Amino acid sequence: MSVQETVTTTPAEAAPLPTADLSLRGLVRLALGNVRQFGMLATLVLGLILFQFTTGGVMLKSLNVTNIFLQNGYIMVMVLGMLLVIVIGHIDLSVGSVAAFTGAVAAVLMTSLGLDPILAVILTLLLGALIGMWQGFWIAYLGVPSFIVTLAGLLLFRGLTLWMLGGQPVGPFDESFRAIASGFFPEVIGTVPDPFGTTEIVLGPAPLPFGGGDLHLSTLLMGASFPFVQRAVHADVLGLGRRVGWLQAANILGSTLGAVLTGLVFLHFLGSAGTMRVLVGLGSAFVALLVALGWRGAGLSRRLAGVASVGAPLVIASFLPGQATLWARLHGTSEDRVLYAEDGSGVSVLKEERLDGRAVTTVYISGIGESQLPYGGYHTVLGALPVALHPDPRSVLVIGLGSGDTLFGTGGRPETERMECVEILAPQLRTLALVDRRRPYAGLRALLRDGRVHHLAADGRALLMRGGRRYDVIQADALRPGSAYAGNLYSVEYFALMRRSLTPGGFGVSWGPTTRTRDAFLKAFPYVLVFGHTLIGSDREIAFDPEVVRARLRQPFTRAYYERAGIDVAALLGPVLDAGAQAFGPEVDRERLTDVNTDLFPKDEYLASESFLGWRKGRASETPGPDPSRARPSPRE
Repeated sequence: MSVQETVTTTPAEAAPLPTADLSLRGLVRLALGNVRQFGMLATLVLGLILFQFTTGGVMLKSLNVTNIFLQNGYIMVMVLGMLLVIVIGHIDLSVGSVAAFTGAVAAVLMTSLGLDPILAVILTLLLGALIGMWQGFWIAYLGVPSFIVTLAGLLLFRGLTLWMLGGQPVGPFDESFRAIASGFFPEVIGTVPDPFGTTEIVLGPAPLPFGGGDLHLSTLLMGASFPFVQRAVHADVLGLGRRVGWLQAANILGSTLGAVLTGLVFLHFLGSAGTMRVLVGLGSAFVALLVALGWRGAGLSRRLAGVASVGAPLVIASFLPGQATLWARLHGTSEDRVLYAEDGSGVSVLKEERLDGRAVTTVYISGIGESQLPYGGYHTVLGALPVALHPDPRSVLVIGLGSGDTLFGTGGRPETERMECVEILAPQLRTLALVDRRRPYAGLRALLRDGRVHHLAADGRALLMRGGRRYDVIQADALRPGSAYAGNLYSVEYFALMRRSLTPGGFGVSWGPTTRTRDAFLKAFPYVLVFGHTLIGSDREIAFDPEVVRARLRQPFTRAYYERAGIDVAALLGPVLDAGAQAFGPEVDRERLTDVNTDLFPKDEYLASESFLGWRKGRASETPGPDPSRARPSPRE
């Protein structure tokens, strides 16, 4: 009788997996040997490239990517849950129906029952958890296949959703609930004196704009490298979970820490140029860590190459341009012709140039010229017309400072006691103060020293949402509809918020650059007058008598106010008054106005931008020009 020996190998004695080859040849071999695994990634990259070309460069605009994340946020949340379900070998067919049902419950709780949005969200989350526990009970404890259980859930919750909503949309929702997707974090307000000692400036950390530039190649490379890093840590089966966990934690914490330091510390104290130097210099630390890991056992040539790699980022950082040079080159001019100011909220750039033979100073936001000095163009009309039309404009709010042209235009009535201007870009006022010292202009100087003016560095919509004050006139400075986040000032929700913040009979005013903007304005206000590109709305009928307006413009205070800026206001507004206004009342069928801008779908922010950049002619009107009297018929007469 022979004894058969059985040799067993414990997990501790298992041979370790070969280490990953991170050389270029190894990465190429890895990609070619795993075409099936990387197929989805390759398809995604090809799709991005295709749409980048077919949309004329809009696809990878950082603003577009931001809105894709906003509009698909709920899908991403569901994907995280589905990942766990699929990893353990199950499937959930009901995830979409459950999302629809819980969303319907939340909508009914807030609109029909008037529940507070925070409480409604909490109850909805609890309902979703109960649904998940119920379905999990059948699968985990009774052994029913997940396919059968979730298929039944799909049919059940889809039916409940249709029954609860009756196939009809539900709304409107509370502004605080809509702000979850379209709002910003609230500001912490504080007061500091301005450079002239006459104007109150309320400063708070305005939301950091994501910007309208392109999604940089470095961002794509970081995302594309992550699968290879994951592959590199899969070298040891026993420590696989721990390694992946540390990698995920390092990725999340590093991204969060980098965003916080860059946005709240580096940009605020060092500016863009200094931040670039710091970030490039920090690259040396990571290269040094990599070199240190491979230093032992490396030959002389590899060690020399490692030392050179550590020093390369430092050399590159030393050659990066300074603040003045950076912004001058980005705006195509020399350092002596550009003024700038920058902090964590953004950068304000004023560029001296010649336009049609005139010396002007142009205000650039996100690289696009928005308004100019001296005053006397359409922005002045946008500010002066509504206050001349209003019988008693005591309090005025202007959202957006720019060159100060629109704000200056609103100050021409002696009845006006307070003019507030809220600007999300805190350095904007500082650059105007700089240009006043460098190239004095009487209109700007009068504005900066006007005791009625109060500047606030904050988000205009957040200010209106907080309430607490009502205004006789509210208007936004004319902003190109394709600019970053311009959709927040051309949507139905914004115009409705503007209306709620007005005194009885007060005027809401906006530039109407596109058909969608005008239709959105009509949906928010029952009474509207359209003066060419200028929209004026109210909750009461607006009395328009051109002769009364002309009489107000002839008042000594009004004439002297505008003449300080070299503006003949009667001549400037004369063509507008002669052309008359299109009047719209409650009798207009506003249900037909369906193609409008909303917070969730700011259509003009994408489509109009192409027209303004000369890519496509279509729905967007022209940039505000010197002839504001051109009136266009409304599509809904």
